[in-house]
Amino acid sequence: MDKNLVRGAMLIALTVVLQSLRLVIPLPPLVSMFFIGTLVNMMLAVTVRLAGLKPALISIALLPFFAYMQGQLPIPLLIPIVIGGNAVFVLICHWAWRRGLFLAPLAKTICMFTSSLVLLKVLALPDKMVFAIGFMMGWPQMVTGICGILLARLLVKRTPQ
Repeated sequence: MDKNLVRGAMLIALTVVLQSLRLVIPLPPLVSMFFIGTLVNMMLAVTVRLAGLKPALISIALLPFFAYMQGQLPIPLLIPIVIGGNAVFVLICHWAWRRGLFLAPLAKTICMFTSSLVLLKVLALPDKMVFAIGFMMGWPQMVTGICGILLARLLVKRTPQ
């Protein structure tokens, strides 16, 4: 059996479990967003480094559906936006690991924030919902992305290749 296939499947499963911690650990929503977001970004970076691009892309395709089912994404039209932002993050982590500390989170944040604003403008949702989604897709993505990459670098350094 291909070692990367098994490693990739295990990392995807672990990422889903970590994303689901919000269901069993009662944290305030803001704390949960930063804590879980950091862990998910860490796992996306770890997966692309230790198992390759294909398992990381599978992971980014699955995670937003779980987030929607867990109530973290208020409308299903945000699923492709999250997939796109995470794809940008993973691709930059894959191609620019050493230089990707700020580049990957910045590109992800710009992608998710601008895409969600366009979507929200088209949908004409209530102001309160627009603000909440805009915030969620804004600077917290940058913070959790940077923290996730920092943790991923520590983890990858200590993991046998």
